[in-house]
Amino acid sequence: KKVKLEKFSLKNKHLQGGIKVNEPIYDWKKIVQNISIKLKSIKKNNIKFNEEVKKIIIDKKFILKTNKNNYVYDVIIDASYEGSNRISSKISKNIKNIYQKVIVYEFILKNFKRMGLALMDGEFFSYLPKGESNKHILYHVKHSVLKSRISEEFPLKWNSEKITKEQIEKSINKTLNHVNYYFPDLEIKLTKKYFISPRVFPINQEKTDKRVSKIIKVRKGYYKIFSAKVDHCVDIAKGILHSLKYSK
Repeated sequence: KKVKLEKFSLKNKHLQGGIKVNEPIYDWKKIVQNISIKLKSIKKNNIKFNEEVKKIIIDKKFILKTNKNNYVYDVIIDASYEGSNRISSKISKNIKNIYQKVIVYEFILKNFKRMGLALMDGEFFSYLPKGESNKHILYHVKHSVLKSRISEEFPLKWNSEKITKEQIEKSINKTLNHVNYYFPDLEIKLTKKYFISPRVFPINQEKTDKRVSKIIKVRKGYYKIFSAKVDHCVDIAKGILHSLKYSK
């Protein structure tokens, strides 16, 4: 529903208006705790930890090769996100994606206890509460992007490249200047924490920044999950179960 921005001390000449929406958030710590409990309930040795998948090949069944062992499976559900095309390169032709290395910032919002906000002007920024804490996470579509490339695979060298202090300061300053231009009354206090992560987009999504979530059937028994939205995971899981049920 429409809201009057002056109630939030946010109105200025650069804004056309405001809309209040329902926006789900999640608590990282609680997710980790819940997953840890579920993992402990699974029989020993059914889950392999600390193994890097090197490649997957087909010989009647799927042979998954890691840095420690080889495994044979009837079905593979690939949820490796930016690493997906790399490990499936031997069994399917990869489609090019937009790969990015991005940085997001943790901050405290002084004049609001907890609030999520997104500026919808194209090259927008957004932030949400960090779970149930009073801290927030800030992301900018343009200024948070440290690296970007259209490729068939995520560049592995990005993982080892250090982010310089100059890169961080440049990104922070440009982001905060943009925030201040539209919301000069917001009192943002950055903490010392920031997070580096990969992002993957289908080509032709640059203008909208749309985060696509879908299941890709590469071949019988092999599925890729193309999604970076945590709050989409339940729907994706149900879709996978449905596909497996009717693929027999």
